[in-house]
Amino acid sequence: MLIHLLKTHLLKYKKVLLYVLGLQIVATSATLMLPRLNADIIDKGVIAQDMPYIYKMGAVMLLVTLVQVGFAIAAVF
Repeated sequence: MLIHLLKTHLLKYKKVLLYVLGLQIVATSATLMLPRLNADIIDKGVIAQDMPYIYKMGAVMLLVTLVQVGFAIAAVF
């Protein structure tokens, strides 16, 4: 019964729901990527005292964060 209700009422929003799902997938993937980038900075940059690598990966983390925030905001709207 609940499945039938969902199908009948949500079918007209199918395109919007798929759009929001795609945006959320990208935002969540970016969020899950950040700890791995942080670990790479520590493992390959801090331990080796490689400042250019730390700056480069810090810029990548900033870019990933901006993508994540942008897609999360778009999904809310």
